[in-house]
Amino acid sequence: MIELLDMQSDRVVGVKIDGKIQKADIQAIEAAFAEKFERFERACVYVEVVNLGGITLEALIEDLKFGWSKFQRFAKKSGCV
Repeated sequence: MIELLDMQSDRVVGVKIDGKIQKADIQAIEAAFAEKFERFERACVYVEVVNLGGITLEALIEDLKFGWSKFQRFAKKSGCV
């Protein structure tokens, strides 16, 4: 399960993982990044892992498709604050 976190920086998508990641979780992250990418050329992700219970195959495929297509739009550490 993934919970989206409120972050101080508007350019950051915050994610808390606690349990198994499903396709719907990845889709929620994609939607959060879509909003950031409308406003910013690059965005960042902050991840807290409480318990990683694995990832479904469908979620993994969705994550890889999204990450690969948007790879250049993820900022490096110095561009996140």
